Amino acid sequence: MAYYTVCPCCGANLDPGEKCDCMDARAEREEFFRKHMETEKASGQFAFVFGKEEEGERQCRG
Repeated sequence: MAYYTVCPCCGANLDPGEKCDCMDARAEREEFFRKHMETEKASGQFAFVFGKEEEGERQCRG
């Protein structure tokens, strides 16, 4: 007989003591969209924004 628990959020079958990472993945997706989407002022529509680098994310390209 198998013993497992079920995640109440996503329904995944988990091993005993295992923690589901479904909420972590959701937080990562939300952060991605928060960084890469903005609302256009003229039309009010959402637009993807790629190519803008934030201060903490700049890398040396020497």
